[in-house]
Amino acid sequence: MPDPEQARNPEGEDGPLALRVRNLTFTYPPPSRNARPRTALKDVSFGIPEGDFFCILGPNGSGKSTLFRVLTTATLPPSGAVSFFGNEPDGRLREIRRSLGVVFQNPALDKKLTVDENLSCHGKLYAMSAESIASRSDEILSLLGIAGRRGEPVETLSGGLARRVELAKALLHSPRLLLLDEPTTGLDPTARFEFLRLLREIRTGAGTTIVYTTHILEESEECDGILILDDGAIVASGSPTELRSEIGKELIIMQSSEPSKLLESVKQQYGLPVYRVDDTVRVECDNASALIGELLRAYEGTVDMVSFSRPSIGDVYIKKTGRRFVTNNGGPA
Repeated sequence: MPDPEQARNPEGEDGPLALRVRNLTFTYPPPSRNARPRTALKDVSFGIPEGDFFCILGPNGSGKSTLFRVLTTATLPPSGAVSFFGNEPDGRLREIRRSLGVVFQNPALDKKLTVDENLSCHGKLYAMSAESIASRSDEILSLLGIAGRRGEPVETLSGGLARRVELAKALLHSPRLLLLDEPTTGLDPTARFEFLRLLREIRTGAGTTIVYTTHILEESEECDGILILDDGAIVASGSPTELRSEIGKELIIMQSSEPSKLLESVKQQYGLPVYRVDDTVRVECDNASALIGELLRAYEGTVDMVSFSRPSIGDVYIKKTGRRFVTNNGGPA
């Protein structure tokens, strides 16, 4: 894997970086006397170009939440360095925080207040004038399609509309960098699609750099760059096209009651990239439709089920870690 800090867009070649993380290690102290410290992030380094739509992907326990707290400056890194548009937090924390917009995973709205009242309270925290708050609220609420609901209490809105209000609040002070933590959690597929569409429109229209964390594989497929975390370490980094190209054009998946024997035989006979995951054997190839019939004939009675597809980001995770991507509910993605 190439150096993750250089994989996307090294500063000085294609443009400046909005965010750079170097050698970040984060260890939590033991919760009790007999417990051990827990290392949540292990020597993490990467860079995100200005204007990127960037995804940090990982299952539960991969380190996403800890990394998000560092990126939002809620926690300063105990080891390593983080810079925002070339500036490190030391001595410039207030300035950096004004350049950030944040949408947390848990709702941060007062449900008893109206949409307008929530935005007004937030704008005053950034010392915005009443005129600026009103003008910017008009602009953002119209963009997000909720201008007609501005006088309604947040508690009367659907989950998808409330999420848009969260986004409006984060964008109110025109941040250069928008950070979102699992922003589509709890939304139905239609609302999730619409929310991501709005993010892409914001990036295109305002040039805002957008970084979001997710455990939903398909959300990462349409972004500019992906960072895949597992057990606190980076296992892959690059554009979706770059990551999928590491696997090959197509992927054959064979399920067998004797996967170890099947794996060794396919390795010897075909000389293709092949690896095992649970009771399946995965074969990377350039022409699955031609090869799949030959494999079925050669291993008749050994293979219980076979399928083939073009590689996905989930397949990249499987190849890098040797196991399936597990979602929040404990099931495979």
